[in-house]
Amino acid sequence: MKEVEKNEIKRLSDRLDLIRHQMAGPLVG
Repeated sequence: MKEVEKNEIKRLSDRLDLIRHQMAGPLVG
């Protein structure tokens, strides 16, 4: 894989984690 692709994937996974936490927040709280 190219470096750019790795960075893109990392950025997307980070964003997914943020969204998951935001969605889980109200459910857990």
